[in-house]
Amino acid sequence: MRASSKKQDILLLAANLFAERGFEAVSMRDLGKALQMTPANLYHHFTDKEQLYRETLVDVFSRVAQVLPKPAKEERPQSYLEHLVSGIIAFMLRDTVFTRLMFRELSSDNHERTAFFVEKALRPVYDSIAKALSLLIRKSAVTSTLDMLVSSIIGYVNMSRFFSLLHRDASYETDCEAITARIMAGLSLHVASLDMK
Repeated sequence: MRASSKKQDILLLAANLFAERGFEAVSMRDLGKALQMTPANLYHHFTDKEQLYRETLVDVFSRVAQVLPKPAKEERPQSYLEHLVSGIIAFMLRDTVFTRLMFRELSSDNHERTAFFVEKALRPVYDSIAKALSLLIRKSAVTSTLDMLVSSIIGYVNMSRFFSLLHRDASYETDCEAITARIMAGLSLHVASLDMK
């Protein structure tokens, strides 16, 4: 097996284990056992567990940038924003390894790793949404609206199972269109309140 292929296999398995158990609960020995490799063989590819974890995060988090839609030539800014939000939600619902790792990193106490996560995962999404919002609302309101919108996306995906049970409505859990509609309705209310001030 080629080294690059073996490294990709390691990253794939590591992503699943880190998503399932968290950084602290996974050892190089655990990874080696799951891959049928010795820890020494793992150290041939990665200097330590921190490097392996960071490379795993880059590998996993680069996936979201690949699915961000580009605006169509004739697409209205509002439609593009809705398309963008829907794409992000669909991705998060589909790629559970990405989503679990993201939630783990959002609750991490490791400031350096959080900064790394923000730049590698959130920045492309954040910047894409900011660009779309800047076409719809005044520039002075973009940051607060953007923070509200990103929080809504993360919150809905994180809480969707609970909302599904609380409202006795399965669409809260897995229906991307229903979740997108709720978020866009909240955004419309927020934008209307900006106009009233």
